[in-house]
Amino acid sequence: MLSGFQGMHISTYCGFILVISTLCTAAPAKLANTCGYDACNTGDPNKLNVHIVAHTHDDVGWLKTIDQYYYG
Repeated sequence: MLSGFQGMHISTYCGFILVISTLCTAAPAKLANTCGYDACNTGDPNKLNVHIVAHTHDDVGWLKTIDQYYYG
């Protein structure tokens, strides 16, 4: 039978092995050599380059005033 200390030691060891195995098998992220505009693909000059930016209309002043958001 395991005492409390030995049981905690085994669970810590198993957790450590789980973390190490996860880190070793995770695929590394590809890092860009530059940042910002220089990292962008220039695209085809004969085609329209469209940027889609997600947003919401549930912002302060659209549906409610600032007072209605905080005070009802």
